[in-house]
Amino acid sequence: EMHFKIRYSQSHAIATGSGNKLEDAFIEMLKGQLTETQGLIAKLILQGHSNTSIARELKISEGTVKVHKHNIYQRLAISTHSELFRLFIDYIS
Repeated sequence: EMHFKIRYSQSHAIATGSGNKLEDAFIEMLKGQLTETQGLIAKLILQGHSNTSIARELKISEGTVKVHKHNIYQRLAISTHSELFRLFIDYIS
């Protein structure tokens, strides 16, 4: 757990430096539904990252990324990337 926190804090600085206020606001809106890590992964998905890319950014395994994505989808009652993007589009419109 401590190993992840150290790695996560380094990667979090990279991912949150996107400067995209809409993505930031959308993830902020989801804070009650998603954990901090899930929010970060959702943001990376919205930025177009693949599972491999997310794993590399956060220095975790692809399997861990898949587990987080599964949990994100369950919490948001969705089942695909497309639905996550739809939620985001609905939010900004």
